[in-house]
Amino acid sequence: MTVFGKILVFLNLVFSIVVGVFALMTHVASQDYKKANSDFEKKYQILQASHEAYKKEATDLREEKTALNAKLQESGVSVKSTPDKLAQNTADELKARDDQIANLKKDKEKLTTDLAAATKKADAAVITSLGGTTVVEAREEETRNLRKAFEDKAKENIQLVGTLNKMRDRTVDAELKWLSSKERVESLIDDVKRLNSELVQARANFVSGSPTPPGVIGKQPIMAKGPVDQGQAPTKFNPPTENVEGRITKVDGLSLIGISVGTDAGVTRGNTMSVFRLTEGGKYIGQVRIVSSLPGSSVGQWIDRPKTTPKVGDTVGSSILGN
Repeated sequence: MTVFGKILVFLNLVFSIVVGVFALMTHVASQDYKKANSDFEKKYQILQASHEAYKKEATDLREEKTALNAKLQESGVSVKSTPDKLAQNTADELKARDDQIANLKKDKEKLTTDLAAATKKADAAVITSLGGTTVVEAREEETRNLRKAFEDKAKENIQLVGTLNKMRDRTVDAELKWLSSKERVESLIDDVKRLNSELVQARANFVSGSPTPPGVIGKQPIMAKGPVDQGQAPTKFNPPTENVEGRITKVDGLSLIGISVGTDAGVTRGNTMSVFRLTEGGKYIGQVRIVSSLPGSSVGQWIDRPKTTPKVGDTVGSSILGN
């Protein structure tokens, strides 16, 4: 064999080694690409499940809004009041969030289509091109783009969760204001009825010449109103079926408090719960009756006047000792 033949054999060997290395690099890059795509699909399924949970919560909030409007109409309070507008804004924001999630699903479908097209293109490039490095770099670039798109969508989802939590807090605050206003309206109506009765009695006594003692209607003394929920026995103890413990999130004078646990923890309307403070040596504050309950929050009304001024952060539980 001549020297030139030996050189050709050596170059052929080197070229075969280079082609083998490129083929191995292409195979490794393809496996990494498939793994990244599988991880993306799993994370998307998690986001889709989270979306369904948020959608259910939005439906529950709309139903609570409808019930709240019905209560407002029954009590004679205008439905166009500030709490109703706030609830409407909440519903609008929830609808906007649903639209954003629908757009997210469309973007995912588009990314899936683009991924399939890119895979076909890359496979064709592997078959027709000896320059394997170009295929690997293209795969890596596509993987980086997919990761960036997924991270952007994850950030949008986190922002949506924060928005939902804010809307839930605003809904609880609106219901607290509504219940407080309703209680004041009912108190004013009772005062008007009492004054009308006193006026009628005073006129009758004036005609007969026998004045009515102040503070007495007929023979019934006028009693001061307390924070007891009307129409329910103030001393009946009706704790949740499960041992539940939460915190005060909002205080509305000495009448109502917002609580950090709700229907998802087993707290329902009509339950009674104890309020106490674990700091400052431990203090028993009093009992509240649940007048409204939503997933993740509820509103309690004091059964008796609290023994000390309640504060945000005080403990609210089904019992003081627990199970």
